[in-house]
Amino acid sequence: MSVNVSQKKQFALGFILIISFLIVIEGGARAHEFFNLDCNFIDTEPMKKIDYFSLRQICLDFNLIAYENSSIMLIAPNQNSLTININSDGFRGPEIQEIKSESHYRIFVIGGSTIFGAGSTSDETTIPALLQKRFNELEQDFDIEVINAGIVSANSISEKFYIENYLLEFNPDLLIIYDGWNDSEDRILDEKRVINEENNSESFFKFRNFPYYRTPFVVYDIFNSQNQEKTYPQENDDKTEQLISSWSSRWDTICKSGIENNYKTILTVQPIVGSGNKMLTAEEKTFLSETKIHSEVINTINGMGDVLSKIKSCDKTQDL
Repeated sequence: MSVNVSQKKQFALGFILIISFLIVIEGGARAHEFFNLDCNFIDTEPMKKIDYFSLRQICLDFNLIAYENSSIMLIAPNQNSLTININSDGFRGPEIQEIKSESHYRIFVIGGSTIFGAGSTSDETTIPALLQKRFNELEQDFDIEVINAGIVSANSISEKFYIENYLLEFNPDLLIIYDGWNDSEDRILDEKRVINEENNSESFFKFRNFPYYRTPFVVYDIFNSQNQEKTYPQENDDKTEQLISSWSSRWDTICKSGIENNYKTILTVQPIVGSGNKMLTAEEKTFLSETKIHSEVINTINGMGDVLSKIKSCDKTQDL
């Protein structure tokens, strides 16, 4: 049956209307993203010195990172944006040296978003990059390479898995571990909740992003944001001692593995607002009261610092 000219015109018109509708929706989605920056570092004191458009770019680049493994948020390789570059091995920063000679010393810095550099203005302003810069300024007879192995939302469960199943393949000489905050807040005792190798694509919308078509991801974020509020432990949380024990046991295992796999370890407990004896700024005091950082979270991370001296297998420990 042949299609007459009128039907062809109706089909073309319908197609144009659908495309126009999708373009309008996409424009609305991009406008929403532009004016509603979804990054928890936006209103922090250091970011006040950055202009809005640069801040927007940092936030968008961070939100557009794609992941290969939903269990440990393993970063997909070969991603490049204006403020974040992920190399061919999935690490933030430049390519690592393929051939590791005897004069080459390889350091991995391991941690969560603070090590990855959430909110950093570039790859050069992350903690590992600044450490690399300091080493570059020294006169030495060997080449020191510092690699950013930070993963957003990482805790000791996912970090241990990451080290044993990925990082050891790169023959590290030293692991610097900056850890504690996410364990203290997430309060997860069941490792199966974190490591689930059979479910590496939990949500298409959550773990994959495309810069050229934003509508489905923006819609997902809008509807999903209602369920993203952080939950904190109640008074007299009884998990603290068990959390500290499990945390120290995991790092004891990694440090003992260093003898077998010929690498050294430095284990540090990271500071958080309210831990230690630091004098707080006015903004930090407000943050401490408004974000409901609970005493049990602080007690847990302080407890991690207290048990560091008992982890004899690590080459060095430090409570920061």
